[in-house]
Amino acid sequence: DPYYFIKCLPPVETITLPHPPLQNAPRTRRNKKMCLVLDLDETLVHSTMEAPGNEDFSFPVFFNNQSHQVYVRKRPHVMEFLTKVAKMFEVVVFTASAKVYAEQLLDILDPKKELIRQRVYR
Repeated sequence: DPYYFIKCLPPVETITLPHPPLQNAPRTRRNKKMCLVLDLDETLVHSTMEAPGNEDFSFPVFFNNQSHQVYVRKRPHVMEFLTKVAKMFEVVVFTASAKVYAEQLLDILDPKKELIRQRVYR
């Protein structure tokens, strides 16, 4: 139940960062890339727990002692977009979603970790 999933998320003020805040590398003549922050859900992909029948892929997420199947549609041309912007920017993907979901999804989108430089999630 996606509503139960959302209801069980901890309040923002109780969330501790699993890593230090983002820090851009100093810009030098060799490092001219700016940082581009992209939202994951509803920007790069659309995810649902109900099978739409036209999903690009699906994967299981184990949350709250239950397994949930997540069905994902990639936005049109998203892989071409990520490939191009990764050459021009340091790409950071942000999501308010849980790490257990985001990690699996980003591992599918970028299995070699060549396109997305940093991942930020709960």
